[in-house]
Amino acid sequence: MEEIIKILKKRKWTIGVMESCTGGAVTNWITNIPGASDVFKCGLVTYSDEAKIKAGVDEKIIKKFGVYSMETAEEMAKKIEGEVGVGVTGNLNFPGEVFVAVRINKKVESIKLKVESKNEDKIGGGESGVDIVKFFIVINFLCSCRDAIYGVSTTIIQSHVDGIVVIKNNQSKFIFII
Repeated sequence: MEEIIKILKKRKWTIGVMESCTGGAVTNWITNIPGASDVFKCGLVTYSDEAKIKAGVDEKIIKKFGVYSMETAEEMAKKIEGEVGVGVTGNLNFPGEVFVAVRINKKVESIKLKVESKNEDKIGGGESGVDIVKFFIVINFLCSCRDAIYGVSTTIIQSHVDGIVVIKNNQSKFIFII
């Protein structure tokens, strides 16, 4: 995540997070990084449907697709302030599903993640739901910005939930430890 903070600073971009099931853990993770205050715009915990709607999520999306859906996560990412928006909704109870969306300007990428840990601590270690969410956010951001960051097309050749990502382009390999 430190690398993302550097990239955001360089581009003069800000990031915002609207999260539900993670209860503020993603915001906490970002704001614990030195320098985050230069780029962190807003963090909202919208645990209830009403809170999501009040924050700008279209009620029709929630009614049509459900609060635990890719569409709701995407809407959350679109409505939060910042050039980069993150939306997280779902159910962290084992076995659960978490929907994560990352928006860079107007482009939104999203994924459904399976929670395969019985860890009840939302900020816990190992492969808890929040750890997987954090991992996806970092990987998605790096891939979405790859051409802008490196000036050449890059490909993820190896990734692990333990936080090591290997990205390769035609000139070199980059290893990120998250």
